[in-house]
Amino acid sequence: MSVIGLIARALGLAREAGGPDDWLVIRSATDKPVSILCVRATLPNEVVRRKFPIEASLSIAFEASESGMPDYEGDLVALDGFEEVLRARDPNQQLFLQAIRSTGNGKREWTFYVTSEISFLQLLGDEPVVDRIFRLDPEWSRLRDILSRTKG
Repeated sequence: MSVIGLIARALGLAREAGGPDDWLVIRSATDKPVSILCVRATLPNEVVRRKFPIEASLSIAFEASESGMPDYEGDLVALDGFEEVLRARDPNQQLFLQAIRSTGNGKREWTFYVTSEISFLQLLGDEPVVDRIFRLDPEWSRLRDILSRTKG
């Protein structure tokens, strides 16, 4: 795995009740393959983490350029559209919160924290997700680990 360099740019990626969250954009230190990681800038409080205790990791493959990023603009639009579809299906963020998004090496991966595996699978419907992995993680340890490595 390549060393990660922090771009330290916040953007409004999530649309939750209470307003948009700040996100960090982290880019691989190497040019080939490029990997871009978008993560929440802060760990949600304990009440929120308890409401969404299950980590749901999803991925979709795409045709990659030599850099590992989407080769066609249409692929990028479709990948971003997937997030918009999910948000539209749960506009009040009652079933999931997005925590991490990674793009590179011909794959986009998302980490969501969800209230229920069954409810989230129903929300996904027939979306073309390649891999679906669920695990109990009420401490949001994956996000916590990434954030701990971006400090300093």
